[in-house]
Amino acid sequence: MKKILLYTLFISSLAGYAQSPVLSLYEDRKNTEGAYYKDLDNDLNYYVGTWEYVMVPLH
Repeated sequence: MKKILLYTLFISSLAGYAQSPVLSLYEDRKNTEGAYYKDLDNDLNYYVGTWEYVMVPLH
């Protein structure tokens, strides 16, 4: 039981560092291997709206 607890704690501690650092979409991308690019400046909110699905018949 002690081993299961230790393995669980070890694996969960590794998962906390999966995608760091978090950078803006427009930051310089040199030497940032494994970085997560996020919309920190809310530039992509302009595309939020109501989308409508249109079924196109196949011929």
